[in-house]
Parts: sequence; C-alpha cells; structure tokens
Amino acid sequence: MAASILSHSLSIISSLMESAVDLASGFTLWFTAYQMRKSLPYTYPTGRKRLEPIAVIILSAIMGSISVQIMIGAAQTIYNMAVNDQGPPRMTDVTIGLVASTIAVKVGLFVACWKFGRGESIAALKNDQLNDSISNSVALVFSTLSARIEGIPCLKYLDPSGALLIGIYIVYSWWKMGAEHTRNLTGHSADPVFLQRITFICVNHHPLIERLDTVRAFHLGNNYMVEVDIVLPRNLDLHKAHDIGETLQQKLESLEEVERAFVHLDYEVAHHPQSEHKMA
Repeated sequence: MAASILSHSLSIISSLMESAVDLASGFTLWFTAYQMRKSLPYTYPTGRKRLEPIAVIILSAIMGSISVQIMIGAAQTIYNMAVNDQGPPRMTDVTIGLVASTIAVKVGLFVACWKFGRGESIAALKNDQLNDSISNSVALVFSTLSARIEGIPCLKYLDPSGALLIGIYIVYSWWKMGAEHTRNLTGHSADPVFLQRITFICVNHHPLIERLDTVRAFHLGNNYMVEVDIVLPRNLDLHKAHDIGETLQQKLESLEEVERAFVHLDYEVAHHPQSEHKMA
C-alpha cells in the first residue's frame, strides 16, 4: 500500500488490488477447509470434499473480475497519457525497496506452499502466490523503467502497459484453474493411464475373476468415482463372491485418487453394459 501511495504507479496499484483480494481468498479457503473437516454423516453421507473445488471456482470468478477492472483502468491511463499528457509514476528508492521486499515474501510463501502443502486449497494459494510474485515483478520493472529513464517519451506507457499485462496474465491463470475444476465437477472421465491402472488392479485381484465387463472412472470433484463390473463363475457361492467384490472395492478406495468405488458382480457378459443404468 505504501509503495502504491508513494509512486502512483498503476502497475503497483494493480498488484495492491490483487493482494487485497488475496486476504479474502485466503479466508475463503480457510473457511472451506474448516467446513470440510466437520463431520455431518446424515446431512452429507459422502463428506463435503467438493466444497474445495467450488471455492476455487468462486475465487477464479472474483480474481478474473478484479483483473478485468485493472485492464480497464490501464487502458484509460494509456488514453490519458496520450491525450492529456499525463506523466509517468514516481519511483523512489524507498518505493523500489518496498516492492522488492514484497516480492521476496511472496516467493517465500510460494516455496512453502509448493514444498509443504497438499490439496486443492493449497494449490490455489500456491497459484495465488505465484501470480503475485510475477505481477509484482512485472510492476516493479515496468514502473521503474517508466519513471527512471528520461528522454524517451514512449517509455511512460510502460507502467500502464505493465498493469494491462498483469491483468491479462491473472485472468488467464485463474480461468485455467477455474475451467479445470468446473470440468471435474461435471464428471469428466479419468485419463487413460488411470483407467489402465484400475484395470490392472482388478484383473490381478483374485484368480476367480474371469474377466472385466466394465471399467469406468470419472471425476467427482478432485477425486474419482470408480465403477467396475467383474465376471465370476456362475456357480460361485454368494459369500465367496461377496468377499471378492468387497475386498476389491476396499483396494480401489485405498487409492489416493479414489473417493468412492463400486464393484458390480456378474456371471456373464452377453448383456449390454448400458442396459443396467439409466442413460445420461
């Protein structure tokens, strides 16, 4: 805040606005993590892990909106500089030192999130710290060049141009993250490598499994919902068939990426898999 007041630099002001929103985003992610830890088995039988990607999508929308406003302000400043001969920002040594120290802190927080943190909330915070580090660095370079180099009139446009670039980068970064979580919440299929891994586990689970009828995995938030149909001998005792299916289900759910697994037992493969479920 002090650097933005001293310099009147739009690039630094845009970084300040982003940092102010960071406080709200940090609180949102903390509140989401707190709510996820609360166990409500009757109200939410499968837990509330999907609160995490929902929070990230909300933050993506907020950060995108703020960045669009930054871009609009940058475009207006460029116009004012061209028409009204508005001057460049003032960048003193104190201002440069303040911004540089902020960058150092942001880089340290990014490294801490990258090294010690896990989960989508931490990934969102890590993305936020990376954005801050890049945007503050761009703001420092562009505003300093705009203010310190004299005799080249076009350099005064570097400061608002830097703010415009910061806005574009933040919009793209958060749009990419929000789009990924939106895709996952809508049940996007797992990648082929994960499906092959599930298939391998099922085929090698028990010697009485004759074949696999269906292997399906799709996103249920950050993790996967897995559905498999295994074919067992027609005359196999019920308790043996149950134990094979249950242990396979437990093995699949022990995988870190799997939130819930369902194992369907069958004795033939003549039917069409889609005939067992309502078509989406």
